[in-house]
Amino acid sequence: MSATIGAALKKIAVALLTDKKIMKTIGGIIIGIIIIVVMPIVAVVSVFNGSMDIDTDKLSQSIQENISAEQMENLQLINDTMTEVENQLKNKKLSDYNTQAEVIYLFSLSDKSEDEDFVKNFVSCFKKNQSDEDLIKTVNQKFGTEIKYDEFQKMMQSIKGAEISTAGLI
Repeated sequence: MSATIGAALKKIAVALLTDKKIMKTIGGIIIGIIIIVVMPIVAVVSVFNGSMDIDTDKLSQSIQENISAEQMENLQLINDTMTEVENQLKNKKLSDYNTQAEVIYLFSLSDKSEDEDFVKNFVSCFKKNQSDEDLIKTVNQKFGTEIKYDEFQKMMQSIKGAEISTAGLI
């Protein structure tokens, strides 16, 4: 019986491979699969080779054309405040906390930027070898916020998951 199945499969294969229309269809399917598999690889390789060019000047100009003067002032205040926070963390040898500081500031404290001594008070919440949970408790006490530790952790995991490690690439 297996010889009969083998002979039938051989006849089907010969019939399929001799029909030009079927060969074009099979070729199209193979090319489609190759494109689906190869294109993401090409995209990743081009990112790592730096061949993707982003026109930052044009992007900046487009943003400036589409936001109001008040929004631009707010963005500048946020940028200036975060730069000062990072500088003070660096001076205190706490640069490892820059990402946590950015997340807390952007999502919970940016409306307090204009408060007197905001940067000094915010940076004082960071201590060497401090857990994220202790940091959140300190920030909540100092600024009267209600940041939930589990939400903060989820946000940090998302951000860290988006970072691409370049270790071992060279």
